[in-house]
Amino acid sequence: MLLKTGFEIVERINAYTVLPKLGTEKRDVLVFQYRLDHHEEN
Repeated sequence: MLLKTGFEIVERINAYTVLPKLGTEKRDVLVFQYRLDHHEEN
């Protein structure tokens, strides 16, 4: 479950990286949220 969630979030981050029109702010928010989730799960 933890790995699956992590992969889903990483896939979303990669999607934002591929689409420049979304900008870097949303990508940074997702990266920060991923770090928070990862820390809480551990």
